[in-house]
Amino acid sequence: MERVGVGHAKLLLFGEHAAVYGHPALGLTLPSAIEVSVSRTSDSHWSFPALRQNERKLLRDFLAYLEAFAPQTVQGGMEVRIRSSIPRAVGFGSSAALSAAFAEALSPPHTDRQALWEIAHRAEHFFHGTPSGIDTGLALLRGLYAFRPAPPALPAARRLRGFPLFLVVGSVPRGESTASLVAGLRARIEAGDPGVRSSVDELGRIANQAIETVTEGSRRFEDDPGADLTRSGSELGRLASTAHAILRKLSLSSEQLELFLHAGIEQGAWGGKLSGAGGGGAYFLLYPSREAATSAADHLGDLARRLQLPHDYEISALSWTPAEIHRLRRG
Repeated sequence: MERVGVGHAKLLLFGEHAAVYGHPALGLTLPSAIEVSVSRTSDSHWSFPALRQNERKLLRDFLAYLEAFAPQTVQGGMEVRIRSSIPRAVGFGSSAALSAAFAEALSPPHTDRQALWEIAHRAEHFFHGTPSGIDTGLALLRGLYAFRPAPPALPAARRLRGFPLFLVVGSVPRGESTASLVAGLRARIEAGDPGVRSSVDELGRIANQAIETVTEGSRRFEDDPGADLTRSGSELGRLASTAHAILRKLSLSSEQLELFLHAGIEQGAWGGKLSGAGGGGAYFLLYPSREAATSAADHLGDLARRLQLPHDYEISALSWTPAEIHRLRRG
């Protein structure tokens, strides 16, 4: 009997780095996903058809780690197949999505989402020493969420209804891993750099303002789906650019990332910022209409091709509504 688990990519809108220090965060589930299917075989060992040798070793080590705290979910004699549309190591939560997909695939049917989140969060420690739980939450819960840290427990997650948003989402190559970027910032704080800690606290305040802006826009949209929400959308854009300026000051941006954000704002974005740990990686821009977003995505796609970025750094125009998020057709 085959069992299937799915973990989605995420877009952290506000609160990166600040959430590690108790501040709130705002995030969104993306359409891209990792699907893990497991099926019983006559062999007593795990098998991973179609995976390269280094990937097989990584998964065997990961499953051994998972077995250490959830032995009831991990049993040998299973064939594992993995399909993924999430670019790796650029800030879209590929390791969290993989952890979530395995948690679902290996758990009994109808296991509730909170229990799956607990397993996925523990599993993600294999990839990141101190994950916040936000990425695995978005991978499993799916939607637009405000998170508030509650260590050592998982963060409190509040689903936001939201209002229509038009985004362009992309990424550029990263120079460092999430773990090293988080550790580097922590080292600067522990060394007593007051400017770093005050910047992180300001990122937290901006995240809180963004959550309030989305909450207010949600109420207006619920009362009147035809309401003009330009003010709410443009305020989110302004907050994004303000937060990015702080992240740039903390040396968490990159030359290529700055190039794409600048080009996106020249194309009419209300604002934009990096998403995730930084050092390059994922970014997003907010636009006033689907037409503006698709046009900007075309422009940024042309820029990526001129720079000869790998295919993984494809740029997407996305439409978010309280019901779903989907890719907008371009061209």
